[in-house]
Amino acid sequence: MIINPIDVHCHFFNVKFAFRELLEIGWRQAKGNYPYQRDDMPLSRERSVSEPDLDSLLKYVARLLATALQSAEDNYKLEQKCYKKGLWNYSAPLITVPLMMDIFFMLDDGSSLKNRTLPAGLPEDEEKRVFGTTLIPQESLDSFTRLAMKLKADVIQTFEKERIQRGLTGAPKRERLDLVWKELDDVISEFQHPEMEEKQDVCRTIEGGVQMTRGFRKHLLELQELKNKNHKTVLPFLAVDPRRTGIEKLVKELILPGIFKGIKLYPPLGYLPTHPDLYPIYQLCIENDIPVTTHTSPGGMKNMCKQLQTKSRKQDGTIDIITTSADNPVELFATPNNWRAILENKKYSNLRLNFAHFGGSEAIQKYANFLIKGKKSALISANWSYQIIQLMIEFENVYADFSYCPEKQTIENINILIEHHPILKTRLMFGTDFVMVMKEASMGGLENYFRNCAGMGSAIHADNAMKFLMQNAS
Repeated sequence: MIINPIDVHCHFFNVKFAFRELLEIGWRQAKGNYPYQRDDMPLSRERSVSEPDLDSLLKYVARLLATALQSAEDNYKLEQKCYKKGLWNYSAPLITVPLMMDIFFMLDDGSSLKNRTLPAGLPEDEEKRVFGTTLIPQESLDSFTRLAMKLKADVIQTFEKERIQRGLTGAPKRERLDLVWKELDDVISEFQHPEMEEKQDVCRTIEGGVQMTRGFRKHLLELQELKNKNHKTVLPFLAVDPRRTGIEKLVKELILPGIFKGIKLYPPLGYLPTHPDLYPIYQLCIENDIPVTTHTSPGGMKNMCKQLQTKSRKQDGTIDIITTSADNPVELFATPNNWRAILENKKYSNLRLNFAHFGGSEAIQKYANFLIKGKKSALISANWSYQIIQLMIEFENVYADFSYCPEKQTIENINILIEHHPILKTRLMFGTDFVMVMKEASMGGLENYFRNCAGMGSAIHADNAMKFLMQNAS
């Protein structure tokens, strides 16, 4: 029997995606129209791009400069190459599951609750302006260009600081610096000259009413094209953020026809899985066997607001407005037990759900140490890996992947958990978190990642992910 190994958690976005969203966020904030374009408000002030609320996004873009300059197609080819060198000994190519990211709302403090515009009743030209990508009026081009050049300079400066902090000595090669500058300049030019952009993109296949920021839209197009070229080995997941107007429509337009395979959620960016606008999407997932992957690790991106508001639907159907001033929103938004409110509802108990990162390498290590010592402790109930395993035991369609956990010690800890919890033999899946793992020099590169995981067997390499993705039924 031919075994198709699966990377159930990877990313093929690049620095252009992140810089597009950075420019869109910065400009809309300067106009007072973030996260939604409410009207043609005049430029309220020259944006000071050194303000703390953009720092995290600047660092994110800078890190991608070091690792993610390639296109989605080139990243796909690189992963296939590293897989073949990774000593897995399978003849079939690697099936990849690239997960989209939607970072646009990471600076939303809850204003989306009161400033959101719905498409019903809007004139066609108004709908295009409100939900389309940002267009810079001619009279504002100088102001935009000043902002864009300042953000570009800040990204380069942050990139250089990151290199020093990581102990990388010596200047980058001249040709690489030229490529970095060109990538950023190309994005700025897209905003300045939208008429030069490709006319045929994914937006033309959608009837309207979907909020499309430039980075989000372009990433959709890249993954759609990659899927068309590699339809048997690329199964992309659509990034779903309940604050993006029209996202349910996008699910229907892109997932139901099979263009995208599943849904990716990233609650630490500022929403709970109990957000009321997610429940219609969960219903679509139940009715159509659509798999869902949710971020479950203290690492990665997070909402950068000191205080934010979001909505949550209680089990009786009433809606709460939750205000948080937590220093680390990940603890509030990403804890696995948040999903009990959904899974314990009979309507959604069969939701096909993957907890990405299995709680993170630190949680895996702590739980493995606990099992080795064999001591009882009430504190273990707060451990995310433990919580995920309990959900697996209770709900037959709950899975986890151990992406971004390639260290040999982490693999040993996972084997300890498997020994104590045999259910993991049928629910745990392999993932890389490529391209994100490429920015960590300590991980030794993607090829080394595959080698460290080579001995985990076909169930974790392939079979469990086949069940999660319903590939046998497609």
